Amino acid sequence: MSERPFMQLYVSDYLGDTRHLSCEQHGAYLLLLMTMWNAGGSLPDDDAKLSRCACLSIKKWKAMRADIEPFFTVEGGEWTNDRLTKELQKSTTKSELRSSAGERGGRAKALKTNKAALANATALPKHLPDTRNHIAAAQLSPSAFLYDRLIEAASSRGPCHPNLAMGIGQITDLIAQGYDLDRDILPIVSEKARPDIGSWKFFATVIVQRAAERVAIPAKPEAPQIDWAARLKVFRESGTWGAWGPPPCEPGCLAPPQMQQKIAA
Repeated sequence: MSERPFMQLYVSDYLGDTRHLSCEQHGAYLLLLMTMWNAGGSLPDDDAKLSRCACLSIKKWKAMRADIEPFFTVEGGEWTNDRLTKELQKSTTKSELRSSAGERGGRAKALKTNKAALANATALPKHLPDTRNHIAAAQLSPSAFLYDRLIEAASSRGPCHPNLAMGIGQITDLIAQGYDLDRDILPIVSEKARPDIGSWKFFATVIVQRAAERVAIPAKPEAPQIDWAARLKVFRESGTWGAWGPPPCEPGCLAPPQMQQKIAA
């Protein structure tokens, strides 16, 4: 089996770029992409070999080469495809991170086994705290789907730090608190990931900050203080109340009742 059995195909993008191809040309193009994926990202610029990869006679291949070649970069005697190269890089990064996580998991399991053996040798066997914590962590472990989405986002612009293969509990905590994976989390991971950032805590902090900024409600400005004493003085002296609403002692007047009572007296 190939080391890379799964190749990502963005169907909408593919169909949008290839509507002009015939059925036979579609087949040749896809076969070249698949062979290139298994070959590690490139094929030799050799018509005889390319025709075999496309399952075409050399004559048919040469007749359609001009229609297929624009989808590839031909340089230095090799054919490559930009999109396939990026997907291959992401796949390789993801595989390395999983391998690193597996090695850490194997060491942790061996340590746990040794501790359990030591505990079983005592007169009164009991569950070790480490064992209980390990079981609880296993029950809360996120799905492989979530892990893949996070690593794909972290490596979308290049290799990410290998420590990201470790536990993603801080991200699952955010999801449990109501943060949305596609709206709140993945865009930040994709934007902020760098080869020197190896902690999910960094991303969690930025995710919380951005979400708070998005939903922040501006403080309501305080209502201006009204000098009712000055207004009532003007009313006593001139008998005019202006645009301040109903005058004192009239229904709906906004002046404090105790002040209105002094005028009425």
